[in-house]
Amino acid sequence: MQQQTPHSWSTNTRDCFPPPLAEFFGQPQNQPPAKESKQQLKVAIEEEHRKVLAMNPDDWPAHFAGAQPNNQHFFLCLLWKQLLETERINPAAYSVIERIGARGLGSHLRTFCDFLVYEFANSGKGQHVNKCIDVLNEMVWSYNIVTIERLVLCLAL
Repeated sequence: MQQQTPHSWSTNTRDCFPPPLAEFFGQPQNQPPAKESKQQLKVAIEEEHRKVLAMNPDDWPAHFAGAQPNNQHFFLCLLWKQLLETERINPAAYSVIERIGARGLGSHLRTFCDFLVYEFANSGKGQHVNKCIDVLNEMVWSYNIVTIERLVLCLAL
């Protein structure tokens, strides 16, 4: 269950659960897998971004949504970075999104939300924050890559 929908609660919260649930979520096998730190996530996304820049966009679908996709769910993060740098998205991105599918896009969205929180927390104030917000708006409203309700829900969770 935790592999499908990884949730974690503090011990204080878990103590308020009904006893069967508290016992279930207290067992080590029912704990969510350890998440990488935000700094590790940032480094991994930067490395993947360098790989993708050197790649032909026609190879993106096989790389991100092939029969053996990599375990990293960075595609939305990479699209965000592409929009931030070039102010446009390569049309090949839509075929990748189509091949990833709605269910697979959920894991990409969770990684993207973690990345966004890190980016906004470390961006300070000023023009960069405004540019980040504009790019996020474009992903939601102009390019229709993610829906606002899924983004907000994922950020809240």
